[in-house]
Parts: sequence; structure tokens; C-alpha cells
Amino acid sequence: AKLDPRWHEVVFVLEEKLRPNQDLSGLDFSKLCLYSYDLRNAILLKADLSETQLSWANLTGANLQGANLKDAHLGSTNLAGADLTGANVTEEQLATAVLCKTLLPNGQISNSGCDLLPGATP
Repeated sequence: AKLDPRWHEVVFVLEEKLRPNQDLSGLDFSKLCLYSYDLRNAILLKADLSETQLSWANLTGANLQGANLKDAHLGSTNLAGADLTGANVTEEQLATAVLCKTLLPNGQISNSGCDLLPGATP
């Protein structure tokens, strides 16, 4: 079987293990399962994360400017301090994500999940 060219770079990244602070700009991660992955401070400028399973992933401080998150699963995803400027994502998708000091696509800052972070006082 021949691997579709779009997967070559993604397979390489996954084989090398996704890690914090990685530059993954423009990559196509659509329809992958990245459940519980640690992508702290990752650079995901204009990355395609459509229909990707990102529940419980750690995207703290990630740069997701212009990323395509259409139909991505973001349940309990940690987006604290992330930059979602211009990202394709809905309020419904973000409803169950941690959004402490998160820059939303519309330029506003959300602190809706700060109380869910470790060390938060009730």
C-alpha cells in the first residue's frame, strides 16, 4: 500500500513523538486521535485539526492562530493561555474546554475555566 503524501510529515512527527514547544505550523492533523497529547506551547499556525479528537489534550500556551478546528472534539482540552485568533472553532466546541487567559478567535480573553486548573482556589 502506498501512503498518501499528506501523511508523510504527520507520520514522521508522530513517530518522533509530539512534544511541547514544537513547531507544527500548517500541518494536516485532521481526523486524527490526539486524545490526551501534551502539546504545551506548540506552534500550530494554520494547522488543520478539523475533526481531530483533542479531548483531554494539553494545549496550554499553544499558538493556534488561523487553525482549522472545525468539528474537533475539545472536551476537557486545556487551552489556558492559548491564542485562538482567527481559528475556525465554535463557542459550542469551547464550552467544555479550559479557557483560562485564552485569546478567543474574536480577540476577547476568556477566563471561563481558571477554577479548573491545579492550584485554583474555590
